[in-house]
Amino acid sequence: MLKTVGTLVLLAIGLFAGNLRAQEHQAADADSLRSPVRLLPGYKIELRHGLEGDFGGRIWKPGGLSIAFDAGIHNPKAIDSIGKTDARWRIDQILDGHHVVLVYVVSGRVAISIPDRAANFRAKICNQQDLAETIAHGSNLRAGSRISRGS
Repeated sequence: MLKTVGTLVLLAIGLFAGNLRAQEHQAADADSLRSPVRLLPGYKIELRHGLEGDFGGRIWKPGGLSIAFDAGIHNPKAIDSIGKTDARWRIDQILDGHHVVLVYVVSGRVAISIPDRAANFRAKICNQQDLAETIAHGSNLRAGSRISRGS
């Protein structure tokens, strides 16, 4: 009887540990499916969870452009840290019903803020293709984006 109980306990522990590993794998897969940004071909995304639904991370193309992003009410607007003398140009635009501010800095960096969605994108721009791809990713933020931890 004691052997049977011991065997059942070991079997239950083994099944529980296997179930946890499966849930971790499913959560990782679900996070990649719930990307807050529609990616251009060849790009990858690394997600970071923040406080109270805030999230951020990095969008990058191996050997190419890297874009930092964050979204959530606890994140300051990327454009707020740029002084007027540092900005080479600034564009305010309504895009898909959202106010979007794009600032290009003398150092070759670009910052995109979407204030009503509390979203920011930042990148170092080396050429016009980098600028176009940064703007494309900034405009591809999915409506109602929230990153939730897998259950």
